[in-house]
Amino acid sequence: MNTSALRQSIIQTLSYFDMFDMPLTREELYRWLWQPPAVSYHEFVGFLDTHDKAAPWTYVLGHYVLKNREALIEKKQQGGHIVHTKLQIAKKAAKKLRWIPFVRACCVCNTVAGGGVKPESDIDVFLVIQEGRLWVTRLLVTTVLSLFFLRRTKTRVTNKICLSFYVTTNQQCLCHVRMPEPDIYFAYWMHHLIPVYDHAHVIGGLLSRNTWLHDHLPHATLNHSPQSSMQIQDSRISQKVQQLVERLFGGERGDFFEKKTKALQLKKMQH
Repeated sequence: MNTSALRQSIIQTLSYFDMFDMPLTREELYRWLWQPPAVSYHEFVGFLDTHDKAAPWTYVLGHYVLKNREALIEKKQQGGHIVHTKLQIAKKAAKKLRWIPFVRACCVCNTVAGGGVKPESDIDVFLVIQEGRLWVTRLLVTTVLSLFFLRRTKTRVTNKICLSFYVTTNQQCLCHVRMPEPDIYFAYWMHHLIPVYDHAHVIGGLLSRNTWLHDHLPHATLNHSPQSSMQIQDSRISQKVQQLVERLFGGERGDFFEKKTKALQLKKMQH
């Protein structure tokens, strides 16, 4: 084990999460180690237990933080309630989205998922849409969430859904949208996605298609499984409605509406 490289990895990891006021438990620190040397969890724990007093981190109340940042632990505990509240709102939105054709998955992302969330924050979501139906689905998603007053607007921000990121089912490798290497934020961003709806079971495949993540966060996929309590499932009726509408808007009819809605939305974006 390269102890010098491990020490550097720990400092880098704690420094990154410090920007979002996030102390880490021992398990979290191991899971999120940034570009660590080859090290088992047992070796990692042994290193932490014997680290010298000159190390720039400290261990308090079950969490590791940079020295003089111990106040973050209480802040993390208080933030848990904020995250829970916002996830419940995201689940409420997902109950609406499951009725919309061609929506394949919805995840909470950004600060609610990764840290740094504030009471006044909105709720960013990441949507996976069926290939070939991005624009018509985007219009439906925006309309439905607006009708139920769940979508963020210029005047309504707190606890509203921000439709910030769309991909299609054939574009799940996101290496082309990375900043120049190493894009630290984007690597953590992807691993912090919280699925609240996964109709087509695409989220597990999302990480497997982005193999570049493993080079930076080799431990991050360990025990990566969405919490069932966080996910909305299809009802029998919503599934039937989706299937029916998708058949109606398949083929040439669907292509026509896709073309028209794309032109409409691109024109609006230009103003």
